[in-house]
Amino acid sequence: MTVWADDNESEVISVDNYGFIRQKIDIKVLILYILKRLPAPVSQNMLTELTLIDNATNYFDYIECLTELEENDLIILAQDKYSITPKGIRTASEMESSLPYTVRIKAASGAERAAKILAREAMIKTSHREKPEGGFTVSLSLSDGLGEMLHLDILAGSDQQASEMENRFRKNAESLYLRIAGILTGEPEA
Repeated sequence: MTVWADDNESEVISVDNYGFIRQKIDIKVLILYILKRLPAPVSQNMLTELTLIDNATNYFDYIECLTELEENDLIILAQDKYSITPKGIRTASEMESSLPYTVRIKAASGAERAAKILAREAMIKTSHREKPEGGFTVSLSLSDGLGEMLHLDILAGSDQQASEMENRFRKNAESLYLRIAGILTGEPEA
């Protein structure tokens, strides 16, 4: 707990639960400001992490504001991911200068990092389906934003193994692509 006292020490003031943003309107603007800077819909967990930077606000106010933004058609929730609507973009553009400068800088920086993660996730596709004769076909693909660079269908013995293959591919797609390309072009392995 952080406290301070005035000169005569008659009053001690706690600053716990006080962030940079205290008004609900500012929390809403911050949420819109962040979503406006993201290239794709984002999970609630990622949006929460981006919005609660440096304890700029508290979680319960944030959740309430998120709900109100959705009710007012400024954001939408589809397939468990949030995105900003055209109405939300206009509102954010009109109001974002009201946010404290330090909050805008930190939010923009966080959104930039998240945008890179989202862009990478958009280039990696994984799925699996059960085969009638048994086993699972795992489909893995990597694109560069212009087109598909790698597409691989591989057999897995179980649903669990298929899911594990998908997870490993998502984590290592670029290095797997380089290894496969190296093998196919005859480059020596490092």
